[in-house]
Amino acid sequence: ELSPIASILIFKLLHCFILFLFKKLKNYKQADGGSIGNILTGEVSRMIMAWWSKEFNKLAKDATKDIMQDFVVETAIYVDDLNIVYRALPLGARWCETDKKIKIDNALINEDRKRHKDEQTMEEMRKMANSICPIIQMEIDYPSKNKDGKLPILDLKVWVEENTILYEFYRKDMANRILMMSRSAMPSKIKRNVLIQEAIRILRNCSSRLK
Repeated sequence: ELSPIASILIFKLLHCFILFLFKKLKNYKQADGGSIGNILTGEVSRMIMAWWSKEFNKLAKDATKDIMQDFVVETAIYVDDLNIVYRALPLGARWCETDKKIKIDNALINEDRKRHKDEQTMEEMRKMANSICPIIQMEIDYPSKNKDGKLPILDLKVWVEENTILYEFYRKDMANRILMMSRSAMPSKIKRNVLIQEAIRILRNCSSRLK
């Protein structure tokens, strides 16, 4: 155990070290975009994504009206994630940047037969989405891109069976499995309720059709 004098000396040394660090630190101007933690950055991004989502839905409808009906069934945005329920594009469908349309290229039909339909559709959808605004460029994910054929979305895994959307609970590998330490000072009632609510969350995040 340290004596009071030793504790004071250590505190003084740490204090001097911290002051030295702050004197050495430099201020840097944000090179691009909004800084993380700035409230205004979040609010502006929500406004931009709301506008972008409206433009995307309009473009998706106009770009595919000549080859199919109801290409995009539903869209939902959570912060910077755009989740889409869509119908697969026909074989040979490709995005044309010049005409802002998706057209059928018969020479590519055989090539598309060797690919998953969701892969072909999402690749063309990404090109279409990236044409809306140069500062918003999309990365894509789809069921067949994952080993189990299911698309992870936050705490869900989603896939389609017999034209029905199914989902189940999902937790990332790096997620902490501990909800509350057993030796926590919380009352037993609180500990019990935390476990019950976690079980309810897991059950709620599973389709009723799942066994």
